[in-house]
Amino acid sequence: MSAMPTTAAALPDGWRVVRLGDVAEISFSSVDKKTVDGESPVKLCNYTDVFYNRQIRPDMPFMVATASPTECDRWALKEGDVLFTKDSETADEIGIPAYVSEDMPDVLCGYHLARARPRTAVDGAFLARALGSHATAREFARIANGITRFGLTLDATRSLPIALPPLGEQRAIADVLDAIDEAGERTEAVVAAGEGLRDALLHELLTRGLPGRHTDWRDVPGLGTMPASWEAARLGDVASIRREQVKPETDDVQPYVALEHIASRGTLIGCGRAGESVSNKTLFRKGDTLYGKLRPNLRKVTRAEFDGVCSTEILAIFGDEQVSGSFLSHLLRSDVLHLHAMAGVAGTKMPRTSWSHLSSIRIPLPPLDEQRAIAAALDSVDASIEGARAEAEALRTAKASTADALLTGRVRVGSGVGGRKP
Repeated sequence: MSAMPTTAAALPDGWRVVRLGDVAEISFSSVDKKTVDGESPVKLCNYTDVFYNRQIRPDMPFMVATASPTECDRWALKEGDVLFTKDSETADEIGIPAYVSEDMPDVLCGYHLARARPRTAVDGAFLARALGSHATAREFARIANGITRFGLTLDATRSLPIALPPLGEQRAIADVLDAIDEAGERTEAVVAAGEGLRDALLHELLTRGLPGRHTDWRDVPGLGTMPASWEAARLGDVASIRREQVKPETDDVQPYVALEHIASRGTLIGCGRAGESVSNKTLFRKGDTLYGKLRPNLRKVTRAEFDGVCSTEILAIFGDEQVSGSFLSHLLRSDVLHLHAMAGVAGTKMPRTSWSHLSSIRIPLPPLDEQRAIAAALDSVDASIEGARAEAEALRTAKASTADALLTGRVRVGSGVGGRKP
């Protein structure tokens, strides 16, 4: 990423480098979370509200506390305020900003937060973007004091350099980045809706079968209702785990899957190289289901699309001729099997399940042709979800590169972009 321009010669025409304290009133909140008799009830905007949200809005679930009249007057949120984290356990979590979208007289800026209240030369939405830039994040990390906990000082924060374009361009930059964020949020909503649909469809197909195919049902202990023509089996009766282990040499380049490479509910988010670590690893084959047995509540389960090796904290599960590999993979990701798996977890600090427990779980077993049809329907939904995830990732990448270009002035936008009030 480009560094922030620090001299007038490095800036585009009309831009200037200013100190944060020259264009905004900087204050560190002292409003705590206590409830005190005689004080006024208020809502508190706290550290996590800012850390996890790019905008602070009235409909957010704020904490309830009390405050004095002086605190209410001084720390009530106003449209255009920029709140940011002023201390944390790590330096890279310092200076995370959020923009206040409208006046909120009953919501106060809470402890562990700083407030930048813009003056007339700067737009709050732009200032939030500038404080959230890669260049400013590096400056925040540099000026943060601490060893086990890091914090900002008022003087250092007020002296933070900001590259400032003309006011109209500030608003145009903020509008462009808002538009990208809004598109990303819509795409993330599509992903979430798709995952909800997939879970509901998986449950329906595993308990009712394909639509219109069944008319008779039966109750099976431990499974509930399922089509009468289906069999019930223990997982270990139709599936096994790979037991062959290897200790790779440092130059071994075959794919290596660790728990961190598997996202919750089935997405493989990359892989490593076997030789990265010379510890024992389990061989797996294309089509196996990789099941994270450590912290199974995270539901790190995915189907392998290639041969490779995996961590010994992952079970490589494969089926026999009675079960479709794709159907088995969907089954192992289902809510029903997850609940049974969690019942056999042992350990508190490092909770694990085991194949001996998983293999004893009863599963529904449709005929092979219906297994394949169920798997195909679920695969189609998964493909749509993965497409939306790829779009969301592309938008995140586009936002990062666009923000860098706009906030350094390498790409210019006119003051007419967007529709916010002047």
